Amino acid sequence: MRIYDKVKDLAKARNISIAELERRLELSNGSISKWNTYMPNTEPLLKVANFFGVSTDELLDNVDTSKEKSQGLLAAHIADDVTPEEMEEILDYINYIKSKR
Repeated sequence: MRIYDKVKDLAKARNISIAELERRLELSNGSISKWNTYMPNTEPLLKVANFFGVSTDELLDNVDTSKEKSQGLLAAHIADDVTPEEMEEILDYINYIKSKR
């Protein structure tokens, strides 16, 4: 899966658009969309990975992402009942629990 598609899926799971993600991370408008055809520079890739609580390896498809998919599916099922802020808290809590391992 391409980097852009992974970022798009992660954003969808958090109920935010790519444009909103770019604003929050102070990336130029349309910069993430360019990842369809170009490999991103390290700095924006790190910003996106940190925002979603994933590694750059996961975004670059260097590791098994089945856990990431499970998290995204869980978030997608909950998304209809929570605000974007609540969804962010839920995903932060999941990442917190995972970090305690």
